[in-house]
Amino acid sequence: MDGEAQQQLKLRIYEATIEEFREKGFKFTMDDMARRLGVSKKTIYQVVRDKESLFFDTATYIYEQIKRSEQAVMDDDHLTTVEKIKAILIAMPDSYSELDWRQIYQLENSYPRIFARVRVMMEQQWDNTIELLKRGIDEGVIRNIPIPVIKTMFEATLEKYMETTVLIDAGLTFDEAVQYTLDVLMDGISCKE
Repeated sequence: MDGEAQQQLKLRIYEATIEEFREKGFKFTMDDMARRLGVSKKTIYQVVRDKESLFFDTATYIYEQIKRSEQAVMDDDHLTTVEKIKAILIAMPDSYSELDWRQIYQLENSYPRIFARVRVMMEQQWDNTIELLKRGIDEGVIRNIPIPVIKTMFEATLEKYMETTVLIDAGLTFDEAVQYTLDVLMDGISCKE
């Protein structure tokens, strides 16, 4: 298999992993993957070592797609700074919006290396957001609250959502909870008069 064909297969495998996760959570098998892709398991194992590597590589792939979504927000000249902040904090490709991110907590015990990778990726995605927050403060459209406080509040909340069953117990989707979190972060909890 040449380099181009292997790269295309990798992308198909990552997307198939996302689909399997969407349908079955972490319980899908490599046989499920092979059926979805219409290839043999041997072909899949030419690209990935094992299921843990598959999850690790797919997490990296998703992170790269999220960064592309963030860049699209940054490049959109029709959005105000506040609109960009809101959009970038929830930046996610549409194809990932139906993923049940509430299940990420299961990684901590089964795949701790991947769980650690997800946490690092969450911590690394703040460059654009910090730039926008500073711009918002300079423009006077964002209160001058220390940025580490804002970052910690949002990041810790997302981590809690992913590390526990709090959303499942509350009957909330990850997207709903993130939107509520963003609303509270940006507008507070008091009713406006």
